[in-house]
Amino acid sequence: MSRSHLCLSLRRSGLTALAVLCTACADRTPEEETDPIPSWGLSLTPQTSGTEALLQAVSPVSDDVVWVSGHAATYAVTSDGGSTWAAHVVPDADGLQFRDVAAFSTSSAYLMSAGTGDASRIYRTDDGGDSWTLQYVADHPDAFLDCFDFWDESRGLAYGDAIDGVPFILMTEDGGRSWGRVPSEGLPAAQEGEGGFAASGTCLTTGDAGLAWIATGNGERARVLNTENYGQSWRSSEVPVVGGSGSGLTTVQLDSRGVGVALGGVIGQDSVRSENVAVTTDFGATWQVGGSLAMEGPIYGSALVEGVGNPIAVVAVGPRGLDWSSDGGQSWQSSVTLTFWAVAFASPAAGWAVGPNGRIVKLAMIERGDAPVQPQAAAPSAAPRIVPTAEPVAVPVPAVVESTRDTVVGRLVTMYTDPDDETSQTESFFAADSAGTMIPLLMRVELLTPMGGPTRLNRSWLRFIGRVRDGESEALEVESVERISG
Repeated sequence: MSRSHLCLSLRRSGLTALAVLCTACADRTPEEETDPIPSWGLSLTPQTSGTEALLQAVSPVSDDVVWVSGHAATYAVTSDGGSTWAAHVVPDADGLQFRDVAAFSTSSAYLMSAGTGDASRIYRTDDGGDSWTLQYVADHPDAFLDCFDFWDESRGLAYGDAIDGVPFILMTEDGGRSWGRVPSEGLPAAQEGEGGFAASGTCLTTGDAGLAWIATGNGERARVLNTENYGQSWRSSEVPVVGGSGSGLTTVQLDSRGVGVALGGVIGQDSVRSENVAVTTDFGATWQVGGSLAMEGPIYGSALVEGVGNPIAVVAVGPRGLDWSSDGGQSWQSSVTLTFWAVAFASPAAGWAVGPNGRIVKLAMIERGDAPVQPQAAAPSAAPRIVPTAEPVAVPVPAVVESTRDTVVGRLVTMYTDPDDETSQTESFFAADSAGTMIPLLMRVELLTPMGGPTRLNRSWLRFIGRVRDGESEALEVESVERISG
């Protein structure tokens, strides 16, 4: 698959917040204002991985035990929910890119490297990484593994770019001691150039009782392949997302009810919007167009959050950030625009997203609206008085930004130019009160934000403009504020 497409190293500005919270609230009519407002928030808490390598895959075993993997033969493990991480390099694997990981305990895990020919490999450890067994090395010069997944510690599948006119699918039934290719008679014909994108380790997902699904890309039409007999035979379903060279699906996820999503896009075109979300409710037999993402560009990875949302919550990540949906992919909102490559959840309270420079962020879904929201007084007719400061305002970033009657809370979209004149964009959250105190960021900003935060009934909007006074400190000088509606 266009190997260079997935070796992008985007320079992105950093988010210094310890954690942020965003919520989705339904619009209410006046007579409904005292009803509970069902909504979900997504909290993000940065963690320290102990590596600067690009991380491309994550495999939670539980709320405490998680493995991640990435470039430079790197993997990292936590047994305390990410409070501490131990990063390591697999011996004698210099230069390998571990673009997928499948973990089963603190001791047992598999790593899959992606690359042409014998750079595509599978390793296993049963002693927490003290030693690794090389289980599989591709012996075809055109082989390129993209992802793998397992039903249990013994039985699993690996998927790679098509060879000899059929999809390249490997099976193991003995814990990886042997890997064999699925015979061509059990496979649909491959399209010209069809394969997968080794982005996040989620182009293949297993389900209950021998079910599995594979998201394909780079063919004329995007497809999902599925099996009902542990990979012995496969059939295909077309998916209504963008197809063609360098385009298609990167990730597929389904739950035990057959509800799921398949996402992708135009790889390497981070500012291009396309039809890149599809949803299913019948185990992938048919697919429909899903809702448009908040972010531009392609999606690299996705995760379902079991027990949250209606019918289920979905989190999607890519070069332009992290979006999430509480309605199975029909509508989306943005959480942050930092680059992420992969995401996975052990439970609604414990998920992780990973990305460049060793980035790890812990995620948690938070239920909101348990108590009725009482009507509040209308906002004052004048905008809060934010006075330009002679010196930068520098205050700690809180764990969660909450709204009060006198506080403006909103999502921040920023542009930042680094010393090499490379421009990147990110977004976060900040607060400013009528006294002029605010949460600063390291960027010049222009934004629109609702007064009173997400639970306020008033929908006034303000525009804040500020600039960085000192690029090395957490300081932002406010230049102006104006009410533009409401």
